[in-house]
Amino acid sequence: MSFQLLGELMHKSILLSVLLLGACGGDDAADSSGVATSTQIKDLSTDQQMQECEWGVSYQGGAGHQTMCGDGVTITVDTVAECVSDLATYKSSGCTATIGQLETCTKAIAADPCNFGGDACAPVFACIGQ
Repeated sequence: MSFQLLGELMHKSILLSVLLLGACGGDDAADSSGVATSTQIKDLSTDQQMQECEWGVSYQGGAGHQTMCGDGVTITVDTVAECVSDLATYKSSGCTATIGQLETCTKAIAADPCNFGGDACAPVFACIGQ
């Protein structure tokens, strides 16, 4: 086998590896959990709850990540297990909030934990106690 042919094969192999990584999400994977955004939180399967929580906890800096807000208030990111437990409580609710709304809320909280996500979280927080 010639060096030129070997070089072309290596280049194609590397390119294929890069394309496969891109197809798996690459940098875009961190922008969402991969669960369909139209899915209602109450309709998540156990696997989808886990997928959503793993993404959300990671997006917010990981379990136990803390933000000091002043006046003695500290915001701490839940564990995946705590998150799954929280999402499971939506199963019996009449809540119609979607994964898209939950992920928008998660991003808002990650950006400004001390504001609890502000208006971006209103549809999700409205479900608490339903």
